Amino acid sequence: MAKGEWGGGYDKSDAARDTGASIKEVSAHWHEARKHARQSGEIPKKSDCFIATVAYGSPLAEEVSALRKFRDERLIQSRIGKMIVIIYNHLGPLAAVMVGRSPRLMKLTRILLKPMIQWLK
Repeated sequence: MAKGEWGGGYDKSDAARDTGASIKEVSAHWHEARKHARQSGEIPKKSDCFIATVAYGSPLAEEVSALRKFRDERLIQSRIGKMIVIIYNHLGPLAAVMVGRSPRLMKLTRILLKPMIQWLK
């Protein structure tokens, strides 16, 4: 895994150092946590907009639909857009779990997404 793949420059080596676990153990725990969160419904299915779905409470919310439409109709049409979607699909589920566990982060996420959603409408 490349340095910073978890975002903010924090990677498996950092997590292993901080916890005293091996890199292999850190990776196994992260994948297990992600799998459990997906099975429990805490992370929306892969085709959904993970973070927006959690922030707005439903994959059917108008705001989520606007973001999904932008992703499907415009963003993935370019090479850079496809790369953004790939990165988001990797990091988004974990971010969605963190947002979903904090009402303050849910509110902040809605505030941050609002200008983009208004622009898309």
